[in-house]
Amino acid sequence: MESAYWAHQQPEDELSALVRSSNLALLNLIEACCPDGDDDVELHAGTLGIRLGLSRGKVLQLCEIGLMLRRMPRVAAFARETAALGLPHLNIISNGTYGVLDEQVEAVEAEILELLTPVKCRQAMVGPRTLNNRIGDIVAEFDDRARGDGKVPNVVSSESVTLQTLDGGEYSQIIATLRPDRAHLVMSAIKAASDKLTAGKRKEQEEPAGRVPLPEALVKLITQQTEAEVVLNIFRSPDSDNAWFDGAEWLGALATEEWMREVTHVRLSGDSATDGYHPTPAQVARVHGRDGTCRFPGCETPAHKCDLDHIQPFDQESPESGGPTDTQNLHCLCRRHHNLKTHKLFDVTAFEDGTELWTSVDGTTAVSVPSGPMAGFGRQTFDQRMTRKLKARHQNYIDWLMSFSVSTVFVEDEDEEEMSGEDSSDK
Repeated sequence: MESAYWAHQQPEDELSALVRSSNLALLNLIEACCPDGDDDVELHAGTLGIRLGLSRGKVLQLCEIGLMLRRMPRVAAFARETAALGLPHLNIISNGTYGVLDEQVEAVEAEILELLTPVKCRQAMVGPRTLNNRIGDIVAEFDDRARGDGKVPNVVSSESVTLQTLDGGEYSQIIATLRPDRAHLVMSAIKAASDKLTAGKRKEQEEPAGRVPLPEALVKLITQQTEAEVVLNIFRSPDSDNAWFDGAEWLGALATEEWMREVTHVRLSGDSATDGYHPTPAQVARVHGRDGTCRFPGCETPAHKCDLDHIQPFDQESPESGGPTDTQNLHCLCRRHHNLKTHKLFDVTAFEDGTELWTSVDGTTAVSVPSGPMAGFGRQTFDQRMTRKLKARHQNYIDWLMSFSVSTVFVEDEDEEEMSGEDSSDK
C-alpha cells in the first residue's frame, strides 16, 4: 500500500519540487539566524536586519521559529525530512507553542506531529487557519494554567458596540464587536428577518419583489416591526465539555455551558436521503457538521458560508436517475470552488470514509478529508455497530455526536418548527 503524503510532496511535480526546495532553503536560513539564549535581542536583530535586508519584525520571526525548532527536535526533523512546512506554518507553530512549559513540550510536540502527518495519498496540506486552531486546542489541553481547577473559567469580555459618523456626515456606522457565536446569532437573525419581510412583500405584490436589504431588516427587527426565528445547530459529544457551533466552530467550556441552557431539543444526526432537489434542515446540519469547511483541497471557508453541492449532479428532468439528495452525495463548497466544479474544471470522486479525490482538467490531483466535528461518524462495519450497541447498553453511552437545535431570543412564540434562511443548495 502506498504511503500517505501531502499533495505538494509529489516527486514528479516540478512546482511541488520547487516549493520544497524553497522550504529547505528557509530552514537553512532559520538555523543560521537562530540566536543563543544569552544573545542581546536588539544587537542580534539589528545586525541580521542589515545583512538580510529585512525588518526587525521579520528577523525576530525567523529567530523565534529557530528557537522553536531547537526546542522541538522532532518537529525540526520532520520539517527537513518532508520539506512540507513553509513560513506560514512554521510561524503558527512557533507563535502557538512559545508559552508551553518545558515539561509539557514533548507531549505537545507529539500531538503536533500527528496533526502534521497526512493520512491519505496526495492529501491537501492542512491550512494555516485550521493549523492555528488545532494547535490552540493542543496547547490548552496540556497547559495546566489554561485548564485551571476544572471549573468553567471567568472570561473577561471584550465585546463592545460603538457609533461613529463617517466623513461627510451622511452616514454613520454601528460597530459591534462580539464573540463569534453571538455575532453569528445576530447576523442569522437579521438575515431571517430579511427573509420574512421579503416573503411578505412578494405575497402582497403581483410583480416579483426584490430582497429586503439587511439594514432595513435590522432596523425593523430592533423597532419590533418584525420578528425572526433562527435555528442554530450545536454539535456536542456526550462526554465533552466543548461544543462545535455551526457558524463559529469550537466554543470552549464557558460558551458551551451558556448555549446548553438555550437548547430546545436534541436529535441524533445520521445520514439520510430525501426526494427532490433541496436538502432538509437536518441534512444541512449533518453535512456542515461532517465537512466543517469547503471540501476543495486546502480551502478553509467555513461550512456555513458554503453552498451544499450534489457530488453527482441532480437530474432535474429525471430525479430518479440523477444524483440523489442524500447526505452521502452532498458536500460543502464555497462559491468559487462550486463554480470550478460546475464548469468542469475539476472533477471530484467521493469515497465511503468521507475522503474526496479532486482532479483538474490538466491532471493535477489532491485529496481532501472532512474536518468537522462529525468527520468519521455515520459509516460503520457490523463489528463497529455491535460495539456501539454494547456501549450504549452497558455504559449508557452513545458514541455518536449530537446536533442541538437552539431557538434564539428573537423568537416571540414557542413554535419549534425548524426554519432555515436562504437556501444553500447547489444552483
